[in-house]
Amino acid sequence: MELWQRGIITGNDTDGVSYEWGDVNVIEDTVKKLAFRRGIGSLLADGTVAAARKLARGAEKYVCHSKGMTEVEDVRGFPHWALAYSISTRGADHLKAHGQIDKQHREDVSQRIFGVPDVGIPTSTRYKGKGVKYHEDLAAMVNSLGICAFNVLSLSLKKNPKWAVYMPDYASIFSAVTGIKMSPEKLMKCAERIVCLEKAYNAQLGLSRKDDTLHGRWMDEPCPSGIGKGMRCADYLDECLDEYYQERGFDTRTGLPTREKLRELELDSVAERLTKLGVYT
Repeated sequence: MELWQRGIITGNDTDGVSYEWGDVNVIEDTVKKLAFRRGIGSLLADGTVAAARKLARGAEKYVCHSKGMTEVEDVRGFPHWALAYSISTRGADHLKAHGQIDKQHREDVSQRIFGVPDVGIPTSTRYKGKGVKYHEDLAAMVNSLGICAFNVLSLSLKKNPKWAVYMPDYASIFSAVTGIKMSPEKLMKCAERIVCLEKAYNAQLGLSRKDDTLHGRWMDEPCPSGIGKGMRCADYLDECLDEYYQERGFDTRTGLPTREKLRELELDSVAERLTKLGVYT
């Protein structure tokens, strides 16, 4: 609909169908065309990025994505989210490092977890690498335990610290439910290991720091309004990436887990595989 508004696509591309903003009927019709690859549905069926590249005409400028996955939420004024989308192993997926500390202005929670208030300051770029690393590990733990991410986040954002539950606290909950003894240190190491396995899998596919980025207007166009007015991700993303890799113990040049980090996490066989594949030079 934006491409229609800007004249990048016309009736010649849509079999004469008009794509005006808010036309529910044309959206419903397009979903059916997508499913059966009919008309413009054939262009759109392989995803937004592929469609924009095939269409050309400057269309890709209007697709905000990371690693080919799109998101509708504008992240320019929220460095935590911009960083989280860029480093996500499957693209711009908010659930990979989901956190609400910044959006809810919870400097108090940031202070309790990280020892600094900055993670809870929405537009600040400071300590966002620390915050994203924690929430990425938290998401790995949540998915492994089969619990709801939103419940976990709600429990961590309680106004009364007495009722707040943070990542290390799930070790005793796990032990109570399963009868298996689990320390906070072991639980957090398990979560970190999961994340590093995902990163290592991407590494053998050829992904590296060059892919931990954002595309479209998120990067280059200043945010037009709201809390992040005037901000653009290109101005701060590299700085946040450096901090994130340092927090993870990764190589800041390549954005990849080092052999030493993998061995520290008892992933020796993974380190050997990446070495044989020539990932480490």
